[in-house]
Amino acid sequence: VQSVAVCGTATNYASATWSTNGDGFFADENALCTDYFPGANDLLIGAELCLAVTPLDPPCTVGANDCLAVTFIPSPEAYAGVDATICEGVGSYELADAFAGDYVSVMWSGGDGTFDDATALNPIYTPGLGDIAAGSVELCLTAEPNTGCNTAAVDCMILTIIPDPFIEPYGDVNLTCDNYDFANG
Repeated sequence: VQSVAVCGTATNYASATWSTNGDGFFADENALCTDYFPGANDLLIGAELCLAVTPLDPPCTVGANDCLAVTFIPSPEAYAGVDATICEGVGSYELADAFAGDYVSVMWSGGDGTFDDATALNPIYTPGLGDIAAGSVELCLTAEPNTGCNTAAVDCMILTIIPDPFIEPYGDVNLTCDNYDFANG
């Protein structure tokens, strides 16, 4: 959050002043419409923003004020984990170091393999044939925001898949008892 636009309406007033119980500041504390820049404490616990107006010169001597409470909902965070490498024969990879914060739900995507639970924060991924043939797969974690926020957080990691060793025998060897000296090996 960079700033919050606040706007008050008033009639028959001489001056207006915004104030707060928070640790932020106003772009112009004497304008009916201004921006409030929240401080670090405001982001944690919220703030009350108040607008006070003074009356026009006599006969009025009583001003007016009104306040509003502002709560800041943190944006979601997503961390898919560090890039990793597995061998083809291992079969699967646990996304154990993935992290998400301030989210309502998570979803994993990527590759042609399968997640044991694509909605879990730390699922197990089994690469598909396309992943294995490509030698790697990008796996992405999306953290959906809490109510009131509209931007999801996305982070991806690369899972490299090293092919299993392969030996192709060359030719056939036939040993018979006639050609082998059992005494000398």
